[in-house]
Amino acid sequence: MASRFVELELGAAKVPAQITTEAEAKTVIDWIGEQCKRAILEAEQAHAREKKPYLDGGRVVDRFSMTKSSGSTTSSGPILRQVQQFFDTKKAEQRRREEADRRRASRRARWPRPRPGG
Repeated sequence: MASRFVELELGAAKVPAQITTEAEAKTVIDWIGEQCKRAILEAEQAHAREKKPYLDGGRVVDRFSMTKSSGSTTSSGPILRQVQQFFDTKKAEQRRREEADRRRASRRARWPRPRPGG
């Protein structure tokens, strides 16, 4: 594969710095279409073939790891719900206390205050 790309590099060096005729343009287009694109396609296919076993192995590892981690998440779920329930209850109690304090303050503000010396 590498030698093929070396050949293409050597071929590219033969392309004139400026294309001045239609024949030169056609030759370059044909060379790119027939040689370069084919080499790139073959390289991409070889890359996919070489990489496939690694991807497949990674998928096996992912399935194993995800199974284990999702299992631990499901076992900790009830515990986390208990903790959340505790904090929700604590917040609700705090809101009830604050509301009671507001009502008391409001009642005090409405009651007439005794006048000094009266």
